[in-house]
Parts: sequence; C-alpha cells; structure tokens
Amino acid sequence: MMIEKIEIDKKDYLSQAEILIQQWYDFIQKRKLDKAISLCQSVIQSYKQILKNRDWPKATENEYNNFLILAITFKAFEDYAELGKITIQVKWDQDNYNLEAVWLKLWDSKDRLDSVRGRIQSNIVERIYSNLENLLDQYRQNFGNGLYASPEILIKKEVCSICKNDIRACSHIKGRWYDGSICYGIAEDIEMKTISLVTVPRDPRCRIWPWREKEDRVFEMAILTLFQVDNFLNDD
Repeated sequence: MMIEKIEIDKKDYLSQAEILIQQWYDFIQKRKLDKAISLCQSVIQSYKQILKNRDWPKATENEYNNFLILAITFKAFEDYAELGKITIQVKWDQDNYNLEAVWLKLWDSKDRLDSVRGRIQSNIVERIYSNLENLLDQYRQNFGNGLYASPEILIKKEVCSICKNDIRACSHIKGRWYDGSICYGIAEDIEMKTISLVTVPRDPRCRIWPWREKEDRVFEMAILTLFQVDNFLNDD
C-alpha cells in the first residue's frame, strides 16, 4: 500500500515536515503501521529527488542539509515502524529470527536519529528515541550487554566521498555535512588483519547470538556491515 506522491511545499517545507511527522505519529499511535511505512516511503522519495536533481531554485547549502536531515528522520521512522510490525506480535521475543531482525532495525533507527537529534527540534523524535532506548534496555536485561565481532582493517587508500580525492589531502572533513551530503572516507585498498571479540563494539549489528553456535564454539556472525545513516539515498 502506497500513499500518493507528496509534493514538497517550496515556500514552507519545514512546517509541512512538522505536519507529516505528526501524521506519521498518529498512524503509529493507532497501530496503522503499513500506513506509517507508506507515508515515510513517499516523503523520502520526494526528498531524494530534491537531493539528486538539485533543481530547487535558490536553495542554500543549509536548505539542502535540511532536506537530508528530514530524509534521514523519515527513514528512521520507517525503520521504527518496521520493527513495530514485529514487536506488536504476541511472544515476538521468543523467536530468534524476530529478535535479530528487531535488533538490526533498532540500531538502524537509533543511529539515524542520533545523527539528526541535534539538528531537528521535534518532541516526537525524542519520544521515539526514548522508546528505542527502552527496547535496548529490554535486550540488555534479557541477554546482557552481549559480545560482538570487531575487525581490524588496514586501509591503504581512502578517498573523499565528496570530491573523490585522497581524503588526507582534501579540504573536507569526515562526518561533516556539505550541501546535502555527508562526507565519508571511501576505502579503496584494504587488508583485513584480525577479528576480535569485544563488549563495546563500533557496530552493534555484529552481535554474536548464542543460538548461532554451529559446533564446538564456532558461531555464525556478521563481522562487518556497510550501514550508513544515508545509504538509502542510493537505493533505486
């Protein structure tokens, strides 16, 4: 189910975003999760077109950054609604597949909200973030802090995602926002050195679950993910 295409109000897109956020939250409160997801997808698609086409008349760098903030916010909301479709089920937490799926969506949503919380003023964002923290506490209570895979990677060459030059020589700074894009270092020549087991991971998605043991303390696990808060913008 898809909600019809949403046209972004060029005169007051921020007020429009507030209305859309409230509409999404109303769907969540009424447990109309499919509608909440469809709304997010429609809004995200509109922001993606703006960021891709760059045809907004007289748009400033700050405005393009605002469009990116809003796109990431609604993607976090979509993640939240997706995990809600699982946690609404009776005894969802007694199924290993559900536990892993919710864990991944929890961190996708949380990481995205972490990236925008200081850039957007919204009580709804804070409520959703608090709900995610509460869900994370439930995991800690039921499964402890966990053990995680953490690879040591030697990066021999890294280029800037903005200008495509050697990131050590360009003027851009990793993690900073530029005209609706986030600067990343793109590794082009890497070598995997070792894999360690840690309790404080860089990426919590690489958690080792006890039911993933195959034999003789051999576990099936993710050792690296390619998650970025804005990676959905590259999806067709």
